[in-house]
Amino acid sequence: IEIKGKSYTQLAATDITQQWIMTEKLQRQEKELTIKSKMLRESISNLQILSREREMQKAKMRAHDVLGQRLSLLLRSIRSDETLDHDLLRSLSQGILEELKEEKTAPTPKDELDDLQQTFNAIGIKISFKGELPSDPKKGSIITDIIKESVTNAVRHGFATEISIEIGDVENRHYLLISNNGELPSLPIIEGGGIAAMRKMVEPYGGNVDVSVDPHFALTVYVPEVKYEL
Repeated sequence: IEIKGKSYTQLAATDITQQWIMTEKLQRQEKELTIKSKMLRESISNLQILSREREMQKAKMRAHDVLGQRLSLLLRSIRSDETLDHDLLRSLSQGILEELKEEKTAPTPKDELDDLQQTFNAIGIKISFKGELPSDPKKGSIITDIIKESVTNAVRHGFATEISIEIGDVENRHYLLISNNGELPSLPIIEGGGIAAMRKMVEPYGGNVDVSVDPHFALTVYVPEVKYEL
């Protein structure tokens, strides 16, 4: 710059410290948002997969309940020394697809157990209950599902005619004990879909399943009373 015939050099300085700090902060936030966005997309994807798996599991359990109970009743009728009830056989074969498709208002666990007892009592299978279901709706529903699975398997595989079910609490745990007078397995028990499915139901609550065959077949389920966030 020339001033009065003399040349000068002008230096201009600007404090950009805050601007630089803000720029770095924005860059970090953008990076964090990118990572969180990716995590969110993965979580949504996992949630969709989990939802589909739960729906598939629900459909499988419903098919197992509908078909398994009918098959148990049919096998019981065939093994009975009495004359086959043809009306019963026809009723077992009717409405299967409709029942599988039907979306019903969910009955209470207590109603389900009453229906189960009434259905099997009608063909000479004695089911006795002792104790009350847990007050927690989820645990009560899980125990009910396990009871239905166990009763169906006891009649279908062990040809049981008497099934004893006991529900109670011990050492801050809910317990379920199911025993029957059915035939004992001739080979060591290999856990298949039934027992494995039971384990899968109670493990999220910290529960476990035990099976014994001495002196008779018995299934014991323990579920802690404390609440688990699922």
